[in-house]
Amino acid sequence: MLTLAGIIIFLYAVSSILGLWLASQVTKVLEGDGPMPEVFAETPRHHLELMVNYAMGSRALAWRVSIGALVTTLVALAFSSALAFWALGFALAIDCLLFMTCRDIKPILSQTTQTERLVDAAQCLALLASLTLFLIMTLNGRLG
Repeated sequence: MLTLAGIIIFLYAVSSILGLWLASQVTKVLEGDGPMPEVFAETPRHHLELMVNYAMGSRALAWRVSIGALVTTLVALAFSSALAFWALGFALAIDCLLFMTCRDIKPILSQTTQTERLVDAAQCLALLASLTLFLIMTLNGRLG
């Protein structure tokens, strides 16, 4: 189960890193630093708006800190350290704050498909299950 939790966190970290990179590319295009690549031309507008919102100013810094906490989680997990629980909790707290404070979130969410919402819900459940597993293992002394 611990291996599965590690895989889930690894995939989430990779998707966060790729998301940050894509968001920086979208921001560059919107600032006039080049033409719109085809992949962005076909991307739904609400995805682009969400990426830009996450990539601006202090939000981009918070996103980077969250990614750093995810990487810390993976390293701590490799050493069976209780830090895995705290780092993952910190990363998820930052992600939640970024999402909850996103400007114009209601119009963005109203444009998502049911499939997108189901995938997001499954991702949230998997991450919360991983956090719960780390908590139980930390309390039982198996991570420490």
